Order: sequence, then C-alpha cells, then structure tokens
Amino acid sequence: MENCKPVGSTFPLRSLYTNHQSRYLVLEYIKGGELFNYIVKRGRLPEHEAVEYFRQILSGLSYCHRFGICHRDLKPENLLLDKEHNAIKIADFGMAALQPAGSLLSTFCGSPHYASPEILNGQKYKGDKTDIWSLGIILFVLLCGRLPFDEEDVSSLRAKVINGRYIMPTNLSNEAKDLIFRMLQTDPEIRFDMDQIWDHALMHKYEVVGGSANGRNLNMDRWGGAPPPPTPEQVGRPVRRRHEIDGEILRNLRTLWHGEDEEAIVARLLSKE
Repeated sequence: MENCKPVGSTFPLRSLYTNHQSRYLVLEYIKGGELFNYIVKRGRLPEHEAVEYFRQILSGLSYCHRFGICHRDLKPENLLLDKEHNAIKIADFGMAALQPAGSLLSTFCGSPHYASPEILNGQKYKGDKTDIWSLGIILFVLLCGRLPFDEEDVSSLRAKVINGRYIMPTNLSNEAKDLIFRMLQTDPEIRFDMDQIWDHALMHKYEVVGGSANGRNLNMDRWGGAPPPPTPEQVGRPVRRRHEIDGEILRNLRTLWHGEDEEAIVARLLSKE
C-alpha cells in the first residue's frame, strides 16, 4: 500500500487507508468463523451453551437498539465466534437502519428464513420488533439445530412465516418453549420486547453470581460492559454546532463519500432532516 495515508480507525473498522486510486478497509479478523458453521458441525447445542450465546447476542443487539439502530439481517451467518468459541460478535450491518422513536421502516430486507411476518407481508414495521423475531428464530436454531420455518419454495415458506406455523419440539424445556413462543408472535404488538426477554426465566436459569456456568463465563451485563448508550434525545440530534463534529470522523466521511465537499457534509450533519 505504497503512498497510502492513514485516516483513522474505529471498531470493528480498525483502519481506513486511501491513495489516489484505491481505498483499503482494515477489519478485525474473527478466527472462530460463523456461528452457522459451528451449529452445522455441532448440531443442537446444550441449553446452557445456547443460552450463553443467546445472552451475548441479546446484549449486543440491546445496545444497538438503545441507539435506535436496527440490524434487520440477524442470522447465524452474521454472528461470528472468537477462536475459543466463547465470545460472539454481531457482523454485517449492511442492512442496518436508524429508526427514530415513533417512526416505521418500510424496506424489504433480510433473509426469508429469519425475516418477520410484517416484512414478508410488505407492511411498514418496527425495526426492533423484527429483530426480535429474528432472535426467536436464532434461539430455536441454537436449541434444535434446525430452522422452525424451512421450505425450499419461497411462497410456501412465506405462507408459513406469515401464519406462524411451526412445530415446537417436545424435548425443549418449558422455559425455552415459552420464550420462543413469545418471540415468534406474528403480531409485533404482542411480541416480546427487549426488557421482557431479559426478564424471562430462561435468561436467569444458568446465572452463577461471581462465577461461571458449566465452566464457561456468562455475560451478566445487558450492555456487554460497554459504556451507557446515549438518550433518545441525543441519538435524534447528535450534533447542533460545527465544533461538536469530530474532525477524524469528518475526514473519514469525506473518504467514504468519495471526496464530498467538507462543507456539504457539515451541512448534512447539522440538518434537522
């Protein structure tokens, strides 16, 4: 990368380099690969292990939702494991959207097997509630090693999802059955929200205060140890004056937006729209 100029770094984007011809994104390497491949290799996971992974996913997504950011493409292929298969990181925010309080989203996106009924129905939807539907599918996959809705024909798959037709395995615990049932409600208004999931009995079933469950450390913190997220008011209006704009972020935006005029970027950041 001769004659490249470093223009800053952030997480998980480690660095961004640019020269006159190309731009280079330096990303973190997650050695353990996709959760999908881990499940294919292992099959259905023991409940304590599934709950540990699920809590980590829930923690990361809870933090995003506090910023008003909805992922909209949650699936095991977009969940990455560290080399010890202990920690999960949420990846691929290419479909993510910022949803201000009181607004609805309308873009058709995500993977059909994990997409919510309201998305497949072409309705406007709440991004956080459609993420929770996807989480319910992921919990089912972790515990069962297969999908609840699985048809080769897309029309048949869509019909099953919209009507919420799936078979709950009898070998699941009562706590697991109940949480899956409440997350896979076709009506988003009665579907569980984040706080209800965190307060559910399955989330507390394997808690060990000051220690670990089954030899593996459990993440007890809803925010994954990260600093408290901003208030909805701060998210809705992050900057009000030019001096509040971080210079490094501004430089990165100019690079990512192909040399857009700095004053034009500033104007857009300060716009009320």
